[in-house]
Amino acid sequence: MSNTPRLVSGYTLDALTSLTPPPVIAKRAPTTADTGYLVGTAWVYTTANQIYFLTSVANAAANWLLVETGGGAGAFSTLTSTGATTLATTGASVNTFGNTTGATSVGISVGTGGFTLTGAASSAITIGTGVTTGNVSIAAAQTSGTLNIGGTGANTGTITIAGGTGSQTVNIANSTGGKTVNIGTGAGINDVTVGSTNTTSQTTIQAGSFGLILSAAGAVSVTPATNTSSTTTAVINTNVGVATYTGQTTASTSSIVLTVTNSIVTAGSAILVSVSTLGTNDAQLTVTRVKPATGSFTVTCLNNGAAAVNGNIILTFWVIAV
Repeated sequence: MSNTPRLVSGYTLDALTSLTPPPVIAKRAPTTADTGYLVGTAWVYTTANQIYFLTSVANAAANWLLVETGGGAGAFSTLTSTGATTLATTGASVNTFGNTTGATSVGISVGTGGFTLTGAASSAITIGTGVTTGNVSIAAAQTSGTLNIGGTGANTGTITIAGGTGSQTVNIANSTGGKTVNIGTGAGINDVTVGSTNTTSQTTIQAGSFGLILSAAGAVSVTPATNTSSTTTAVINTNVGVATYTGQTTASTSSIVLTVTNSIVTAGSAILVSVSTLGTNDAQLTVTRVKPATGSFTVTCLNNGAAAVNGNIILTFWVIAV
């Protein structure tokens, strides 16, 4: 196109008068190279049903502004709405708001009408996936009402909190305010697991002066550590354990001393112990003494039965305090 602006004039009663430049009718959109037009010239792109206006020519480059009336592409330095605003509600589209440059911020505020963030049934909704050292808060200032995470209906799937592989601290209701914390207390069939069986894991359950209540309509079980020994010494380094002694033949009215080597035990440990025999003879072992020491404890048993021991001896213990 020519780089010389086309002046449009007309004869009127006031002699030669400038008229509005005629529009350019074309089957393409204008480019920065289309400089040979007066500022204010309209460009009609018939193939795409779009209209552009020439707003300026600077440094040999034309600036054509697309008039947005049919949903075409456009750029806005500022978008202000004083009423209802509808954005990208039809057709499949990828919408981006804001960026991660510098001090960029995005604020969304609502009144009593509420705020909804939702998607299709199979949508993936992510919040804060790029935040590695910052803070992500949800309802941080909420003082009343209900905060729901996950559905309240007949939902399936998995809800994961702090599922990463890094070392993290997860706090739930650990402030100074009094709270009621319910985990798996619903009427449904709930399987609740607390703690890990990793070698160095530790689980602590604390209670104040009102005590600790274990309430169960069925069995309450503790999985102990076990060790089987053909001698009178077993090694179990846990608070709860079951030691099996094989090959013992303690005679009637005789005593046997069973030893449990245990790194947890101290000389002042409180230990609950029970002993049973699995043989068919009338061997009745009675615990007559439990003696803790640093790193082990011994259990003395007297056979009050009419016959010698002829089966395995099972010693069950619980180190309550160390």
